Amino acid sequence: MEKVSLEDENKRHTLYKNQLEKYKVDIRRLQEELLSETKRADKYSIESEKYKAKCESTEQDNFSLLQERASLKEALENYQYNNNTTPGSSSILENNNDTDLTPGVKEVIS
Repeated sequence: MEKVSLEDENKRHTLYKNQLEKYKVDIRRLQEELLSETKRADKYSIESEKYKAKCESTEQDNFSLLQERASLKEALENYQYNNNTTPGSSSILENNNDTDLTPGVKEVIS
C-alpha cells in the first residue's frame, strides 16, 4: 500500500511540477506582452503630446490669421468710407496705387 501511495505522490508531484513550469512560461510571456504594450502606450502618449502641441500651434496661427483678416476688412471699410466708394466698385481698383493702403489691403482689393 505504501508503494502505491509513493507512486501517487510521485505522479502528483510531477503533475504539479509540470503545471508550475507551464505557469512560469505563461508569466514570462505575459510580462513580455505587458512590457511591449507599455512601450507602445508610451510611444502613443508621446505622439499624442506632439500632435496636441501642433494642434495648439495651428489654432494660434488660425486665430492670428482671423485677427489679421478682420483688421484688413476694417482697413478696407475705412478706406472705402473715406473715399466714398462701395465694395467692389471700380474706383478702388483704379486707386489701388494709393500710398495710404497697407500691402495686405492692396492684396484684398486687387
